[in-house]
Amino acid sequence: MNETFIRTRVADGVGEVQLDRPGALNALDQSMIRDMHSALLQWRDDPAITAVLVTSLSDRAFCAGGDVKPVREAVLADDMGTVREYDANEYRLDELVATDPKPYLARSAGVTFGGGVGISVHGAVRVATEKAVFAMPETALGFVPDVGSSHFLPRLRGTTARCDAVGMYLGLTGARVTAGDALAVGLATHHVPSARIGEFADRVRAGHWQEALDEFVEPGPASHLADRFTDIEWVFGDGTVLDSLGRL
Repeated sequence: MNETFIRTRVADGVGEVQLDRPGALNALDQSMIRDMHSALLQWRDDPAITAVLVTSLSDRAFCAGGDVKPVREAVLADDMGTVREYDANEYRLDELVATDPKPYLARSAGVTFGGGVGISVHGAVRVATEKAVFAMPETALGFVPDVGSSHFLPRLRGTTARCDAVGMYLGLTGARVTAGDALAVGLATHHVPSARIGEFADRVRAGHWQEALDEFVEPGPASHLADRFTDIEWVFGDGTVLDSLGRL
Protein backbone atom coordinates (compact mmCIF):
# COMPACT_ATOMS: atom_id res chain seq x y z
CA MET A 1 0.00 0.00 0.00
CA ASN A 2 1.34 3.44 -0.91
CA GLU A 3 1.97 5.75 2.02
CA THR A 4 -0.34 8.72 2.17
CA PHE A 5 0.40 12.07 3.75
CA ILE A 6 -3.11 13.47 3.35
CA ARG A 7 -5.81 12.41 5.78
CA THR A 8 -9.42 13.39 5.24
CA ARG A 9 -12.55 13.14 7.29
CA VAL A 10 -16.10 14.40 7.13
CA ALA A 11 -18.30 15.17 10.13
CA ASP A 12 -21.16 17.55 10.81
CA GLY A 13 -21.01 18.94 7.30
CA VAL A 14 -17.31 19.81 7.46
CA GLY A 15 -14.77 18.19 5.17
CA GLU A 16 -11.30 18.31 6.72
CA VAL A 17 -7.93 17.87 5.03
CA GLN A 18 -5.10 17.08 7.44
CA LEU A 19 -1.50 17.44 6.24
CA ASP A 20 0.59 14.66 7.78
CA ARG A 21 4.19 14.69 6.58
CA PRO A 22 5.95 16.10 9.64
CA GLY A 23 9.45 14.95 8.67
CA ALA A 24 9.32 17.23 5.62
CA LEU A 25 7.35 20.02 7.30
CA ASN A 26 4.38 18.95 5.15
CA ALA A 27 6.15 19.86 1.89
CA LEU A 28 3.71 18.98 -0.88
CA ASP A 29 4.77 16.04 -3.02
CA GLN A 30 2.86 14.85 -6.06
CA SER A 31 0.74 12.40 -4.07
CA MET A 32 -0.32 15.06 -1.55
CA ILE A 33 -1.32 17.45 -4.31
CA ARG A 34 -3.29 14.69 -6.02
CA ASP A 35 -5.05 13.49 -2.86
CA MET A 36 -5.95 16.98 -1.66
CA HIS A 37 -7.24 17.95 -5.10
CA SER A 38 -9.36 14.79 -5.19
CA ALA A 39 -10.93 15.50 -1.81
CA LEU A 40 -11.72 19.14 -2.59
CA LEU A 41 -13.17 18.20 -5.95
CA GLN A 42 -15.38 15.55 -4.37
CA TRP A 43 -16.66 17.93 -1.68
CA ARG A 44 -17.16 20.86 -4.05
CA ASP A 45 -20.58 19.81 -5.31
CA ASP A 46 -21.62 17.72 -2.31
CA PRO A 47 -24.59 19.46 -0.67
CA ALA A 48 -23.80 17.68 2.60
CA ILE A 49 -20.50 19.57 2.87
CA THR A 50 -21.03 23.12 4.14
CA ALA A 51 -17.40 24.08 4.86
CA VAL A 52 -13.82 22.89 4.32
CA LEU A 53 -11.11 22.95 6.97
CA VAL A 54 -7.39 22.44 6.19
CA THR A 55 -5.08 21.72 9.13
CA SER A 56 -1.68 20.24 9.90
CA LEU A 57 -0.92 17.39 12.27
CA SER A 58 2.49 18.95 12.93
CA ASP A 59 3.09 21.68 15.50
CA ARG A 60 6.13 22.91 13.55
CA ALA A 61 4.54 23.63 10.20
CA PHE A 62 1.36 24.14 8.27
CA CYS A 63 3.15 23.53 4.96
CA ALA A 64 6.72 24.38 3.95
CA GLY A 65 5.78 24.62 0.27
CA GLY A 66 6.31 22.35 -2.68
CA ASP A 67 8.65 19.37 -2.35
CA VAL A 68 11.66 20.75 -4.22
CA LYS A 69 13.95 17.70 -4.10
CA PRO A 70 12.19 15.46 -6.69
CA VAL A 71 11.61 18.46 -8.95
CA ARG A 72 15.33 19.29 -8.81
CA GLU A 73 16.19 15.67 -9.58
CA ALA A 74 13.86 15.74 -12.58
CA VAL A 75 15.50 18.93 -13.86
CA LEU A 76 18.98 17.40 -13.52
CA ALA A 77 17.74 14.34 -15.42
CA ASP A 78 16.37 16.63 -18.15
CA ASP A 79 12.89 15.27 -17.39
CA MET A 80 11.02 18.51 -17.89
CA GLY A 81 7.74 16.67 -18.46
CA THR A 82 7.72 15.65 -14.79
CA VAL A 83 8.50 19.23 -13.74
CA ARG A 84 5.67 20.65 -15.85
CA GLU A 85 3.26 18.01 -14.55
CA TYR A 86 4.12 18.79 -10.94
CA ASP A 87 3.73 22.54 -11.38
CA ALA A 88 0.50 22.21 -13.39
CA ASN A 89 -1.06 19.93 -10.77
CA GLU A 90 -0.04 22.23 -7.93
CA TYR A 91 -1.48 25.28 -9.69
CA ARG A 92 -4.72 23.41 -10.44
CA LEU A 93 -4.99 22.72 -6.71
CA ASP A 94 -4.51 26.41 -5.92
CA GLU A 95 -7.18 27.30 -8.47
CA LEU A 96 -9.55 24.81 -6.86
CA VAL A 97 -8.97 26.46 -3.49
CA ALA A 98 -9.58 29.91 -4.96
CA THR A 99 -12.83 28.89 -6.63
CA ASP A 100 -14.21 26.65 -3.89
CA PRO A 101 -17.88 27.62 -3.44
CA LYS A 102 -17.82 26.47 0.18
CA PRO A 103 -16.24 28.45 3.04
CA TYR A 104 -12.59 27.32 3.00
CA LEU A 105 -10.72 27.69 6.28
CA ALA A 106 -6.95 27.18 6.58
CA ARG A 107 -5.36 26.95 10.02
CA SER A 108 -1.73 28.09 9.88
CA ALA A 109 0.67 27.48 12.74
CA GLY A 110 4.40 27.34 12.21
CA VAL A 111 6.05 27.37 8.79
CA THR A 112 3.80 28.49 5.91
CA PHE A 113 5.98 28.95 2.85
CA GLY A 114 5.46 28.98 -0.91
CA GLY A 115 3.02 26.21 -1.76
CA GLY A 116 1.73 26.36 1.81
CA VAL A 117 0.74 29.95 1.16
CA GLY A 118 -0.89 28.73 -2.06
CA ILE A 119 -3.25 26.35 -0.25
CA SER A 120 -4.15 28.95 2.37
CA VAL A 121 -4.11 32.50 0.97
CA HIS A 122 -6.58 31.71 -1.82
CA GLY A 123 -9.14 30.51 0.74
CA ALA A 124 -11.79 32.69 2.34
CA VAL A 125 -10.60 32.34 5.95
CA ARG A 126 -6.90 32.17 6.90
CA VAL A 127 -6.45 31.71 10.62
CA ALA A 128 -2.92 32.13 12.01
CA THR A 129 -1.53 31.56 15.47
CA GLU A 130 1.23 33.75 16.86
CA LYS A 131 3.70 31.00 15.91
CA ALA A 132 2.96 31.19 12.18
CA VAL A 133 5.74 32.33 9.83
CA PHE A 134 5.00 33.20 6.20
CA ALA A 135 7.33 33.60 3.20
CA MET A 136 7.57 33.25 -0.56
CA PRO A 137 11.21 32.03 -0.74
CA GLU A 138 11.25 30.80 -4.34
CA THR A 139 13.60 33.52 -5.56
CA ALA A 140 16.38 32.09 -3.37
CA LEU A 141 16.14 28.95 -5.52
CA GLY A 142 16.27 30.88 -8.78
CA PHE A 143 12.53 30.52 -9.37
CA VAL A 144 9.70 33.02 -9.61
CA PRO A 145 7.20 33.42 -6.75
CA ASP A 146 4.45 31.10 -7.96
CA VAL A 147 1.19 29.49 -6.66
CA GLY A 148 -0.87 32.42 -7.92
CA SER A 149 1.29 35.04 -6.23
CA SER A 150 1.10 37.34 -9.26
CA HIS A 151 -2.55 37.67 -8.21
CA PHE A 152 -2.31 38.03 -4.44
CA LEU A 153 1.02 39.83 -3.93
CA PRO A 154 -0.06 43.01 -5.78
CA ARG A 155 -3.27 43.06 -3.72
CA LEU A 156 -1.74 42.95 -0.25
CA ARG A 157 -2.56 45.74 2.18
CA GLY A 158 -0.04 48.05 3.70
CA THR A 159 0.89 50.88 1.37
CA THR A 160 -0.83 54.08 0.37
CA ALA A 161 0.25 55.33 -3.03
CA ARG A 162 1.17 51.95 -4.51
CA CYS A 163 -0.66 48.84 -3.30
CA ASP A 164 1.89 46.44 -4.77
CA ALA A 165 5.03 47.64 -2.93
CA VAL A 166 4.75 45.17 -0.04
CA GLY A 167 4.02 42.34 -2.47
CA MET A 168 7.04 43.29 -4.57
CA TYR A 169 9.20 43.36 -1.44
CA LEU A 170 8.03 39.91 -0.29
CA GLY A 171 8.28 38.42 -3.76
CA LEU A 172 11.76 39.72 -4.58
CA THR A 173 13.38 39.15 -1.20
CA GLY A 174 11.61 36.04 0.10
CA ALA A 175 11.52 37.77 3.49
CA ARG A 176 9.92 35.87 6.34
CA VAL A 177 7.07 37.64 8.09
CA THR A 178 5.36 36.97 11.38
CA ALA A 179 1.72 36.30 12.08
CA GLY A 180 1.27 39.96 13.01
CA ASP A 181 2.79 40.99 9.69
CA ALA A 182 0.62 38.50 7.79
CA LEU A 183 -2.49 39.96 9.40
CA ALA A 184 -1.34 43.51 8.67
CA VAL A 185 -0.90 42.87 4.94
CA GLY A 186 -3.74 40.38 4.43
CA LEU A 187 -1.93 37.06 4.04
CA ALA A 188 -3.92 35.98 7.10
CA THR A 189 -7.44 37.11 7.99
CA HIS A 190 -7.78 36.12 11.66
CA HIS A 191 -5.64 35.41 14.71
CA VAL A 192 -6.37 32.67 17.22
CA PRO A 193 -3.81 32.11 20.02
CA SER A 194 -2.02 28.78 19.84
CA ALA A 195 -3.31 27.89 23.31
CA ARG A 196 -6.86 27.91 21.92
CA ILE A 197 -6.35 26.79 18.32
CA GLY A 198 -7.30 23.20 19.13
CA GLU A 199 -10.61 24.30 20.60
CA PHE A 200 -11.17 26.53 17.60
CA ALA A 201 -10.65 23.64 15.19
CA ASP A 202 -12.96 21.39 17.20
CA ARG A 203 -15.67 24.05 17.06
CA VAL A 204 -15.29 24.25 13.29
CA ARG A 205 -15.38 20.45 13.03
CA ALA A 206 -18.68 20.51 14.90
CA GLY A 207 -20.17 22.51 12.03
CA HIS A 208 -19.96 25.98 13.63
CA TRP A 209 -17.18 27.78 11.78
CA GLN A 210 -18.73 31.25 12.02
CA GLU A 211 -19.37 30.83 15.73
CA ALA A 212 -15.77 29.62 16.13
CA LEU A 213 -14.51 32.86 14.63
CA ASP A 214 -16.76 34.91 16.89
CA GLU A 215 -15.64 32.99 19.98
CA PHE A 216 -11.91 32.43 19.52
CA VAL A 217 -10.50 35.22 17.34
CA GLU A 218 -8.40 37.78 19.20
CA PRO A 219 -6.37 40.83 18.13
CA GLY A 220 -3.14 39.73 16.49
CA PRO A 221 0.45 40.42 17.54
CA ALA A 222 2.07 43.70 16.58
CA SER A 223 3.49 43.98 13.08
CA HIS A 224 7.08 45.14 12.77
CA LEU A 225 6.66 45.08 8.99
CA ALA A 226 4.00 47.76 9.30
CA ASP A 227 6.61 50.05 10.87
CA ARG A 228 8.59 49.78 7.64
CA PHE A 229 5.77 50.39 5.14
CA THR A 230 7.03 53.88 4.27
CA ASP A 231 10.53 52.63 3.45
CA ILE A 232 9.19 49.58 1.60
CA GLU A 233 6.94 51.75 -0.52
CA TRP A 234 9.78 54.14 -1.34
CA VAL A 235 12.12 51.32 -2.41
CA PHE A 236 9.74 48.86 -4.08
CA GLY A 237 6.72 50.97 -5.01
CA ASP A 238 7.74 52.24 -8.44
CA GLY A 239 9.93 51.54 -11.44
CA THR A 240 11.93 48.45 -12.33
CA VAL A 241 13.82 45.94 -10.23
CA LEU A 242 17.02 47.78 -11.10
CA ASP A 243 15.43 50.99 -9.83
CA SER A 244 14.65 49.25 -6.54
CA LEU A 245 18.21 47.97 -6.28
CA GLY A 246 19.49 51.48 -6.83
CA ARG A 247 17.28 52.82 -4.04
CA LEU A 248 18.45 50.05 -1.74
